[in-house]
Amino acid sequence: YGNVPYLYLYNNFTEPLKAYRVGLQYQHRFGDSFFVRPIFLYEYEEYIPSEYRNKFNVQLIVTKRF
Repeated sequence: YGNVPYLYLYNNFTEPLKAYRVGLQYQHRFGDSFFVRPIFLYEYEEYIPSEYRNKFNVQLIVTKRF
């Protein structure tokens, strides 16, 4: 957990791009100290002005608590 610093500079030659995201995540505990969290994310992102692409992101996070 934390912050990521961002600095946006816009002028007449650049413009911000858009991205739309939707995702699912679930967490399950095994025993007293293991957690498994699968994540599925779909993103519809603008990579150049007025040009979009579909992206799928799948993650599996395993955590041990001690």
